[in-house]
Amino acid sequence: INSTWSEEIAAGALVILDFLAVLLGGVLSDLLLAPDSDRLQSHLAGSLICGISVVQSNAQFKLYHSSQAKGLLPMLDRVFSALVVAFGWVAIIALLIDAPVTYPSIWKLGLFILSFVFIAAGRLGFKRFVAALSARGLLSRNIVIVGAGAHGETLIDRLERSAGPWTRILCIFDDR
Repeated sequence: INSTWSEEIAAGALVILDFLAVLLGGVLSDLLLAPDSDRLQSHLAGSLICGISVVQSNAQFKLYHSSQAKGLLPMLDRVFSALVVAFGWVAIIALLIDAPVTYPSIWKLGLFILSFVFIAAGRLGFKRFVAALSARGLLSRNIVIVGAGAHGETLIDRLERSAGPWTRILCIFDDR
């Protein structure tokens, strides 16, 4: 599979996963934490707004770029930070426009926590899915290096240490 195309498809899939994670978090928060409320439609609208904000914030934190898909803890830290920013912006905008809809605090807390859990789980599952595809050779980023000098060796070392499981060095060209 073409590596550029694969990265774009992966980024698009993560956008959809993150958005659906926030929607699912909102619906479950409504069902579990506000069962007496008859405001599912209002909560769903709030979840949609938060989902859009989360996707935008994640894009600003470069969470849809394959170079950011490194270790587990740095990824979770970036996801958490992006969520705080996204939900913070939604709260600030709601205050500035004097939004007439109020949501129970327990629902908002549940939405935040469940969104984080579902986004993190989605990303972990996606990472395993990509690793499985790359192990089978179905997904790869093919790299050809021109120059086997010191710079070429440094590049190879960096790629082997920090690249994802889909990175494959095909060959090294040198004029010697």
